[in-house]
Amino acid sequence: MVGRIKERNGEERGLMMKFAVNVSTIFTEAPFLARFAKAKQHGFSLVECQFPYAAAPEAVAAELEEYGLSLVFDQLAGRRLGKGGARTGDSSRPS
Repeated sequence: MVGRIKERNGEERGLMMKFAVNVSTIFTEAPFLARFAKAKQHGFSLVECQFPYAAAPEAVAAELEEYGLSLVFDQLAGRRLGKGGARTGDSSRPS
């Protein structure tokens, strides 16, 4: 435990660090959509992905729902900064 937190209902609980697994870079021996099941099998409840374009958004949403996972980060298509600038990714954090 890294500390304690007081819930809105007044109860206190231990504060544990939570880690998300990046399914774009981990479990690469499996097809993209199968990696969500592997994340759950390894005890993760949070996932992130850099390049979610290997599957339709509806398919990703179905995997998240089936395995009770939350998508906490994804990196969207990149763009160039300025004329001839470096390519960068746009990221988002769903609420």
